[in-house]
This record gives sequence, structure tokens and C-alpha cells, in this order.
Amino acid sequence: MADGITVRLEGVEDLIRKVRSYQVITKEAIRIALVRGALKVELAAKEMCPVDTGRLRGSITTDKRYIQKFLVRIGTNVDYGIYVELGTKKMDARPYLFPAFFMIEGEIIKDIKKILGKVEGLR
Repeated sequence: MADGITVRLEGVEDLIRKVRSYQVITKEAIRIALVRGALKVELAAKEMCPVDTGRLRGSITTDKRYIQKFLVRIGTNVDYGIYVELGTKKMDARPYLFPAFFMIEGEIIKDIKKILGKVEGLR
């Protein structure tokens, strides 16, 4: 191999560092979007929740303990909440959680797509 081509790439380490940094920033932005969306769902669920004593409405919360795994839970610890949401043989459903989620779902997806669109802009 008397004749050969030598290629030298400069700045590769810097590029790798920037990409890794961008990944961290993007993941955090998605987590923030999920929490914001969850809080909007929580608020909408509270507005839609049927009220007798107010206990069910007051118990609706957003649990962010698993946000590192991109998981947020909106719900209640009141044992009869599921029966109000889905109904029983003796009681019609009066949903408040599912409609609240479906009302906000598109906004959450839009926010995450916007974040991911910025990633595509790196190409």
C-alpha cells in the first residue's frame, strides 16, 4: 500500500459531547412536558368530577415519582373513584379522568413532537 488516503476528523469529541448534552436536555424537556400535561389533566379531571362531599375531587393528584422513567400517574386514592368513573350495576358511570385525559392528550403529544422536532433539526 504505497499510496493511501489519510483522513483526519477534527472536533469529533466535541460533537459527541454536544450530542450527549442535547440528549440530556431533550429528555428533561420531555419530562417537563409530561408533568405539565399531567397537571392540566388533573385540573380538568377536578373540574369534571361529580361532587357530593368534595372528597373525590380533592383526592385527585398527579404522582411524579416515576418521571425518570417517563411515567406520570393521575388518579385518586379514594376507593369509590373507580366506580364513579366506570359505573356499577346499580349506578351509571360519571367519567371524569378519561375525558380529562382525552381532552388534553393532543396538547401533550403536540408539545412532545415540538421537542422531538428540534432533535430532527440537527440533521
